[in-house]
Amino acid sequence: MCFSTEASFGASAILSLAGVAAIKNIQTRSQLAFACIPLIFAFQQFCEGFVWLSFTNNKYFSIHQLSINSFIVIAQVLWPFWVPYTIILMEKSKKQKKKLYTILVFGSLLSFYHLVCLFLFDVTAEVKAYHIYYELNFPHIGREIEGILYIIPTIIPPFLSSIKGMKLFGILIFSSFLITAMLYNEYAISVWCFFAGIISVIVYLIITQPVFLKQSDIQLHFKKDLSNS
Repeated sequence: MCFSTEASFGASAILSLAGVAAIKNIQTRSQLAFACIPLIFAFQQFCEGFVWLSFTNNKYFSIHQLSINSFIVIAQVLWPFWVPYTIILMEKSKKQKKKLYTILVFGSLLSFYHLVCLFLFDVTAEVKAYHIYYELNFPHIGREIEGILYIIPTIIPPFLSSIKGMKLFGILIFSSFLITAMLYNEYAISVWCFFAGIISVIVYLIITQPVFLKQSDIQLHFKKDLSNS
């Protein structure tokens, strides 16, 4: 995270518990990828914990670049693809799925672009004012435009979903993005990933709480229970 080694490892532990709990409570196989989101955030925070250690303890300097690259791969390559993909798997509405597929194509292209850039250009990190600043030496078209392009696949998909609770998830993620952009713009990659990670605990609620399920899904499960009895 942006403040300390302990914060990153602490967030990683909390998110790991939320992720395991979400996976244990999935109701259909289509929910598995979505349920893994807190675990992926947990690993991402775990990697950033080692980025912090590599700055403060020479014993961990050998994994300095590996930790940086692992964190950035998740942030820049995985999330633009994974977010729309996991929601598509659960989405029942054909109309909304078509919209989500469009976002998925865009997100996949953005992920591929970032992956190519990671092979061609260096990524560095340094501590500034108690935050980790990641320098992505990619070709840049402007921070605001790049931020909008990143928002499209990582924040918009929950708003397009008909799944109950998903819009609340999107609102919280978007709010954290705005707060990060206003208060921690220079350290947005680190800070927003932390906030988004903590918010991802709501994944457990979406998976487990009936109130977040579509009424049609509840009726379907009820009919199956009757047929099996």
